[in-house]
Amino acid sequence: MCLDLGITAWVAWLVAPAVDLSVIGLLIGIRFLSLHGYRDDQLAKPRRLLRFCGILTLALNTSGALCHQQFGTALVDAVGPALLIGWSEARGCSGRSTRPARPPPRNRRKPHPRPRGSR
Repeated sequence: MCLDLGITAWVAWLVAPAVDLSVIGLLIGIRFLSLHGYRDDQLAKPRRLLRFCGILTLALNTSGALCHQQFGTALVDAVGPALLIGWSEARGCSGRSTRPARPPPRNRRKPHPRPRGSR
């Protein structure tokens, strides 16, 4: 799509990976902050940016097919971004409810020292 708009080739290929890296960074960052006690009102701006990235991904994926009136291709290309938008919305509800992959380490008790005279 960028090439159709007249953007030079050495810049055009950077657009989609930049959006994808933003989405990955936001998903990981929101999860990390959520697990470390940040409230929902503090995470509102990153979630808003994640929704914007999802809409931008939807537009980038489907615009080429829609311009060429290939509606079936546009629908197939819309599946990934639609799932991304859905996951970003569901993330707010389930961000804190999921457990970490590894249980926290147990506090190991130190053995009691033996009295000096006993073996």
